[in-house]
Amino acid sequence: MAPIERRGLLVVKNLLRTALGVVKTKSAARQYESRVAELWASGDDVGDYSYSRTLFVDMLKVACAYVDKEISSFLDKPLSNTGLPPHFYITADKSTNHRVMNQACVICPVVDGERQGILLSLSPVYTNANGTGSVGSELADLIYEDIKRHANISGSRLIAMQGKVMDGQYLTAPFVRAMNKPIFDQQELVQDPFWWLVGEGL
Repeated sequence: MAPIERRGLLVVKNLLRTALGVVKTKSAARQYESRVAELWASGDDVGDYSYSRTLFVDMLKVACAYVDKEISSFLDKPLSNTGLPPHFYITADKSTNHRVMNQACVICPVVDGERQGILLSLSPVYTNANGTGSVGSELADLIYEDIKRHANISGSRLIAMQGKVMDGQYLTAPFVRAMNKPIFDQQELVQDPFWWLVGEGL
């Protein structure tokens, strides 16, 4: 069975790389089948089936699950200089109402000394074509859902969120309150001697 398992692993890697190549070149999903044919013509082993673009979305879900795991692992690893997990800020934006999946949520930690934007999710916002959709606190709830689902951050770990960069509809009082509440709920951390208030009394 060992040779069969080795071949299966190689084939899956080749097919996944092909699917990711389609994404990186911003091509349509229908290009997946042509890319597999090109890979086979160049002499690589692509197996005996799974060439249909109907499997393309499932293959991307597998890749996304791996990316989520790597993001969670990175954001959970304490920094050598502080002993705390890396801090980050969040940015999000909502598109016009011509799409359903239309709130992009991006987490921005410092990776190897440089800020990196990592897309967490595209969440559905609008409920119908006239533009009625999530407002204020609902947008904040979607952001926190994305942070928990894709970066495995919730509860006391939210104290690592050191900023929010948004504009337009995100500058409303309900949104700001909803974004601040989960962090302010961690008040017991502020009482810890390790933490101190900055700018108190100003």
